[in-house]
Amino acid sequence: MYGGQKKHADLYDALIVPIDIDIEPNSAVITTSALEQVGGDIDSFIDFVLEKKPKRVINIEPILEFSHNNEFDNLMKLYCEKRNYLKYYYSKLLQLERENKIKILFKKRTRVGGLFIENSVIVWEVL
Repeated sequence: MYGGQKKHADLYDALIVPIDIDIEPNSAVITTSALEQVGGDIDSFIDFVLEKKPKRVINIEPILEFSHNNEFDNLMKLYCEKRNYLKYYYSKLLQLERENKIKILFKKRTRVGGLFIENSVIVWEVL
């Protein structure tokens, strides 16, 4: 219990399909530097979220689509490609938004991270 509300967390392996976690009404799904590990195999996570319909999804992940053509970003892109980090996630979310399946509520590149990588924040909901 925190702030008068019950809290619960589950861990899952995004590479194991199907994902078998119940999501209660008014829940949030939060990822922090976790989806980066799945490379381009993000569809099972997205399908899971679309099926379970949490109230909010909050992703704190490296989003390469937010990068620019400068020395740091080019190094980050190379680093992420070499490590097979998250690819095309934001592009897939934009496609889902165009299909009226989700609504992106907030997106921001944080400029916070490590030597070769930084995270961005995306908040969205299933419609």
